[in-house]
Amino acid sequence: MKRKPKVTIRSKGLFDPREWLDAGEGHLASADILREHWMTYREEFKQNTGERLRSGKDFGVDWYKLEGAPRSTILLVGYAAESFLKAGLVKLYGDCPEDVFRHAVKDVFGHDFVRMAEELGLALISEERSLLNDLRDAVVFDARYPIDPKGREDYARLVNERTKRMWDAGRFDKLCTLVERIRDDVKRINSDKSDLLRSWVFNIDDDGFCVARIGGGAPSRITYRASSGMTETDEIRVDDMKMLLEDSDAKFPDGLWEEARIIEIGHNENGRMQHDVRQYPDKRADPNKDDTDWTLIDPPTS
Repeated sequence: MKRKPKVTIRSKGLFDPREWLDAGEGHLASADILREHWMTYREEFKQNTGERLRSGKDFGVDWYKLEGAPRSTILLVGYAAESFLKAGLVKLYGDCPEDVFRHAVKDVFGHDFVRMAEELGLALISEERSLLNDLRDAVVFDARYPIDPKGREDYARLVNERTKRMWDAGRFDKLCTLVERIRDDVKRINSDKSDLLRSWVFNIDDDGFCVARIGGGAPSRITYRASSGMTETDEIRVDDMKMLLEDSDAKFPDGLWEEARIIEIGHNENGRMQHDVRQYPDKRADPNKDDTDWTLIDPPTS
């Protein structure tokens, strides 16, 4: 059976962190240029408002520029945050099959910027978490669609509150500063000379795998998928995977399994891929379970 392609340093497109970083830089630069242009335009608009009102001239396209441009700048900053965070996720999923990363970026994390930042081990204070959630809302809804008044909420108040959010210069600067820091933190992942990356990659039977990493400026992590041969006979637990890998020549640091974030890749009852966070010792472990003959078909690399 031919193995599925993996995320490697030679990957392109969706699986290349550099392309995500480049996309983020483009979004951020575009936001800055558009914001600067809008601020100049806004002053000109103010100066010409009296004359327009006296002449009874319709504001037309000029109003759309005034109202739409700041929302677009926030949307671009949100796109930049998403791109930088997903660049970091590519690094965390290095040596995993491409389909695993594709599922993670689309179905596990989606637009949950705070969750992505936490997965990368980025330190966030309360205000920064709030700002990231604001950017998530902007990308999903707030900067894209008309206001959605719920119940008896005052529509005019909601519009004014959103306008204030989008036009606030101080808030825009805070968002940009936060996104720039995320970019810089993501760039350091796997490149931190004071915390060198160590990793181990295993192929199990025909279609299983395990990737373990420690260091590199990111949380320790173990990502695995049991082979189809393993899951045909039993429910595979973290303890089973640890026992199998300890029989190899790999020398894991003491305490790695206890400290690492463990991600089990499996499928739900409908056959859709799912990511489950596990722990060691596995609370599901069965001490009476018989050993099963599984094979590491490739030697571990580290």
